[in-house]
Amino acid sequence: MPPTPEPDDDDGTAAADLSGRRVGSSYVLICPVGRGATGTVWRGLESATGDQVAVKLLHEGLLRQPKLVSRFVQERSILKMVRHEHVVGVRDLFSVGESLGLAMDFVAGGSLRERLRREGTLEPAEAARLLAQVAAALAVAHGLGVVHRDVKPDNILLQTEGDREDVRLTDFGIARVLDSPGVTSSHAVVGTPHYMAPEAISGGEAAPAADVYALGIVLFELVSGRTPYAGEPFAVLRGHLDERPRRPVGMADAVWAVIARCLDKDPSRRPEATALRDSLVRLTREMEGVPAMPAPGKRESARPVDPKDQAKRRPQNRPHDWAWGRRGFLVLVLTCGLLTAGVIGSRAPSRRDAAAAGKGTQTSAAWQCGDRFTSGEPGHPLIAQPCHALGVVVRVAGHLAAPPGVRADVELSVREAVVGGAVVAGPHTCEDLTFTGLDPRRDCGPATLDVPHGGRYVVTLSWHYTGAKIISGGSGGRTEGVPFDW
Repeated sequence: MPPTPEPDDDDGTAAADLSGRRVGSSYVLICPVGRGATGTVWRGLESATGDQVAVKLLHEGLLRQPKLVSRFVQERSILKMVRHEHVVGVRDLFSVGESLGLAMDFVAGGSLRERLRREGTLEPAEAARLLAQVAAALAVAHGLGVVHRDVKPDNILLQTEGDREDVRLTDFGIARVLDSPGVTSSHAVVGTPHYMAPEAISGGEAAPAADVYALGIVLFELVSGRTPYAGEPFAVLRGHLDERPRRPVGMADAVWAVIARCLDKDPSRRPEATALRDSLVRLTREMEGVPAMPAPGKRESARPVDPKDQAKRRPQNRPHDWAWGRRGFLVLVLTCGLLTAGVIGSRAPSRRDAAAAGKGTQTSAAWQCGDRFTSGEPGHPLIAQPCHALGVVVRVAGHLAAPPGVRADVELSVREAVVGGAVVAGPHTCEDLTFTGLDPRRDCGPATLDVPHGGRYVVTLSWHYTGAKIISGGSGGRTEGVPFDW
């Protein structure tokens, strides 16, 4: 599920130990299998049939955010609409104490992301076969006026039948029903940066072509082991807007031809999902027996784009009004919608920390940063990334970026790395951080926290707005870093 920041410390019902509890009319919870900031996913049983189910429980604290509740309910409505063999089936929506639950079919094979991590790359025929199923599901959704808006390997689950794996598309939480009021504006910037179409980044109308673009990115990633654009969020978004994707060495002509059509900067020139499905079915036959490409040496995307080369490589089919540098675009990206998970990669937390290291402080240990950047409701910072470094002491730091004019109090604390874990150290507070056009990125820390030995912990970064909101939305948010043992 989308890792949206939590607004407060009370995770409520979804965070409690509910193993063995009966919820809804006939669902018995067995064990948690995943947790995001909006809720927890449990493996369960439907007592009437004995079927395994996945039960998503919304954190009670989020009931005070009507838009998040509406999205939770909307996902059930959309899944009821989009009935397809390659879409996760929904069963029931029910209340759990002061929270909500959503029961869906349980898909036991993990996600396409997990398979890609294990194998590095997939054989072109296998990648095409799996994504032909996704394209078929999208074709049905698009025919019903539903745009998924977050197609990525994490949201493509695998169902194993004998020696064969088939897909189930999931997570319609930020999907858009065309020509309906919806929970999110049709022009809101939503999605995961590595898979976002140029027109989606620019705040354009939600349309099926954006899903086709994302599926082209996924095909690129499955076959080559990386995504086309690399670096931190701004570099990735700029790449989608300004750069032609580079064909990886060794990629088959037929595979590249499909990808190139999907990644056309002009959405009107991309194939529809039905045509893409047919192309992928043909590609499956053509690539039979072709071995997988070697996996990249590092599990990361292609090298970041050199800004000096952008003008030379600017694509000819790119509408001029999508230029990254146009006035107000950064504010648009940062304020127009919900941005979900995306890969950043670990890095040193700040120039200030590097300077501190030069003064002989305990900073020689490598910094580990959260592998995703998150955004909450409109007005939240685009980037919120907690980091830690382990040495003689535990040091913490946080990175944020926000539109000009946003002000926020930021706190860093360390919690037990379990569902509903208690705070064991902190908070370290950075009061009234102010974001400006010249300085849209700010750091909190680094700071040393007194963490007790003998546990597994995680750094939590939370923020609360102190100035006027750019767009009405939540009053703050929270995200977590990488768990560590101390």
